[in-house]
Amino acid sequence: MALINHRTHEIHFKIVYYGPGLCGKTTNLKSLHDRLPPERRGKMISIATDQERTLFFDFLPIDLGQVNGFLTRFHLYTVPGQVYYRLSRRAVLQGVDGLVFVADSHPAREAANRDSLIDLNDHLRTLGITGPALARIPWVFQWNKRDSAVALPLERLRRSLNPNGWPEFEATASEGKGVSETLRAACKAVLARLGTGTAAATPSGAPVAAAATAPAAPSAIAVPAPVPARATPVPVGAAARAPATPVAVGAVAGAAATPATVTRPAPASTAPDAGWSPHMSPAPQGAAKRIVAVPGSPPSIVVPAASPASATPRSAAHGVTTVVERTSEPDPDEPARP
Repeated sequence: MALINHRTHEIHFKIVYYGPGLCGKTTNLKSLHDRLPPERRGKMISIATDQERTLFFDFLPIDLGQVNGFLTRFHLYTVPGQVYYRLSRRAVLQGVDGLVFVADSHPAREAANRDSLIDLNDHLRTLGITGPALARIPWVFQWNKRDSAVALPLERLRRSLNPNGWPEFEATASEGKGVSETLRAACKAVLARLGTGTAAATPSGAPVAAAATAPAAPSAIAVPAPVPARATPVPVGAAARAPATPVAVGAVAGAAATPATVTRPAPASTAPDAGWSPHMSPAPQGAAKRIVAVPGSPPSIVVPAASPASATPRSAAHGVTTVVERTSEPDPDEPARP
């Protein structure tokens, strides 16, 4: 899956070189790293194992152009080919955008080539890359070590490993032959997948030099805008959509719509009402709330109205306000108070 970095204005792709042990995957990457200009390539990282090394680095191809103003940066990975590094290979394949299968042309490695291809498909299935998702990942096949005097015929390699007719190349990675062509075809195929969402296989039986006809980079690719890190908080009680015009309680149909505010005491329970913000403390008992009646929906609490400190006491029995007033002259029958 391509990653878009809006800060650096780059789109990142991951291409994995896969194949049996000692088939030339590491030699491919070392040759590419040595040929790229220092300002366009990243540092090569090597993870040494007992019998083989896993390499990866990134580079910025200038000749492939930009995608909607975004630069394209490719990350190249190899996988350890030995059998007991299966879990390492699966980890490297996560998030892959394109695959380069490097096959050893020596007859003694024919079975190892088939086993490696079966292992690759098993890992992709384990990662959930099957069906249409697998069809969207472009492949490029490289027949390496073609300088061997006993190299397998190309038709035999094609029939055994590439029956779908993906782009393929003859190569001698130790001499740098076919290395750049393989990578260029893989990069163009990945860009074509980004533009169309699919990557169709070339017709079966395509010639070895078919990579020259790899699909060109798309001219216009929609790049999503950056997503804000946090959404703007919505005030408590604010409607997500435009609120309907409030209608006065008891108003006759056709009368002028006037918002009506009804005050009632809060329930005795201290549990917060529906619509109450979970980030606010529960409404105190006895606090009045303002209710706005809206046609077609139950009234919602807008703002808890705080009771003033000098509120007049209210009779609990009848709900009638009782006001006690003292005259300016003392009662002669009432004893004087200090």
